[in-house]
Amino acid sequence: MTLAIKLTALLCGAAVMALEMVGVRLLEPYLGSTIYVWGAIIGIFLGALSLGYYLGGNLADRSPKFSTLSLLIFAAALWIFAVPSASGFVGEWALATFADPRWQAFFAALILYAAPSVWLGAVSPFLVRLAAREVAKMGQTAGGIYAISTFGSIIGTFLVSFVLTEYVGSMRITWGIGAVLLLVAAGGCGARYWVKGVAVVALLTAGGFIAEQATAAQAVATGFGRSPQAAAWREREQGKNLATRESAYHLVNVFDGKFDFNSRAFTAGGARYMVFNNQLESGCLLDGGEPTATTACGYVQLLFLGALVTGAAPEKVAIIGCGGGVGALMFRDVYPAVSRIDVADIDPVVLALAGKFFGYPYPDRAESVIRSYVSDGRNFLRGAPDKNWDYIVLDAYTAGGRIPKHLISREFFALAARKLTDDGVVVANIISDFGDAGRLLRAVVKTAGAVFRHVYIFPRQLSGASNMLLVGSNHAGDRLSSRELQARFARWGGTLIKQPVGYAVRNSPAQPLDLAAAPLLTDDFCPTDGMSN
Repeated sequence: MTLAIKLTALLCGAAVMALEMVGVRLLEPYLGSTIYVWGAIIGIFLGALSLGYYLGGNLADRSPKFSTLSLLIFAAALWIFAVPSASGFVGEWALATFADPRWQAFFAALILYAAPSVWLGAVSPFLVRLAAREVAKMGQTAGGIYAISTFGSIIGTFLVSFVLTEYVGSMRITWGIGAVLLLVAAGGCGARYWVKGVAVVALLTAGGFIAEQATAAQAVATGFGRSPQAAAWREREQGKNLATRESAYHLVNVFDGKFDFNSRAFTAGGARYMVFNNQLESGCLLDGGEPTATTACGYVQLLFLGALVTGAAPEKVAIIGCGGGVGALMFRDVYPAVSRIDVADIDPVVLALAGKFFGYPYPDRAESVIRSYVSDGRNFLRGAPDKNWDYIVLDAYTAGGRIPKHLISREFFALAARKLTDDGVVVANIISDFGDAGRLLRAVVKTAGAVFRHVYIFPRQLSGASNMLLVGSNHAGDRLSSRELQARFARWGGTLIKQPVGYAVRNSPAQPLDLAAAPLLTDDFCPTDGMSN
């Protein structure tokens, strides 16, 4: 087995899994990171590789030449180079064409990743044919090639997921995969083709950057862009982009401007926003260009409605999900008596950007009230003492506008209940429809109701998908009626509850929701991926 065969097996094996890992990130701003997206990409890759094994073996018998194999690798490389620019268009097309998120994910993955996976799947059987010298050692040859290819896949998996994503970005990783494959293809055609291969790589890389710039407007319209080039376009045309960072969890952008929720565009204005992929996450108003502790996203005001149930200002608060940290800053300013606000966010990039651009005290050793923790929210609660907080605020939406499943299960609510003081409340921000289409809201209400004696809902609006504030409490006595809640707000509005949220109190349903068809969400069974509302 020659060195060329070993290197080809290693690098093509690495390319397959690297493309599979980064493929999820390229679709994430449009389709989210649900089990449907992962299932579609894994299934498409496996199916395409199987077809490639079959076709590659047949082609190798008819034309057992390295140059023939190089053409297949060259075709895969060219396709992969086009994937980053095409992913936005394909993602938007899938969203517009199919209502079912399963079909959205399936066809997007099929269009983007099936062809190069077939061509790369042909590599291993082709190499077995080229390396075979005698039938007696055919098994050893085949086993060696597949072992090298699989080892390459392991390298590709860890390199993308553990290292490159946070420091390079998904688009450039994909171009890098294409560049490596182009050089492999050039080498397979002979030494004299290496110079040509390098030239083609340089041209395609330059073309990739040009394509990224040219499609920035489309990226902003659909996913707020994935790159510094897209950020520069936004700064010239729609507002000022302050930062673009791709972390292990999100593509995070920070903008100055005014966000139009109808057109999803930024214009000049006195606000600052944090965006995860295509999901507006947090925002604050600016004063003289400096961030203030006043939200630019009205739903944050709803978080203070927990006091309507407890009848008292909180002293100790836990917040799961930092965003720009505006909620924590508002709690500190609205309730001077609060002694501790613990904020947990799994993404250190989010905390760092909140500290740099939103006036959030991170890292700030002198801050005595707000304390920040880089931690998964559930693990953070698990490690805390019981009866530790008066409020536990859940505001942890992720890619695609969904709450992580382990933060809305019955087991999570049971854990949160143990960490509350006797009159404490869980306050959860849910994005859902309030009407019959609100399957997610009903599922979460039913699940929280399995733990808390009383569950209250304060809808931001009664039609269409919007923020719904859920308050879970084990307070003594009967459940507060809608009339009692409105009377409390009339009495405490402007004092205990200083936010203009009377509309949400009036929207609170007088009668319990019909939860008969809603599933009870558990760690084992949490079918929320299809609950877009």
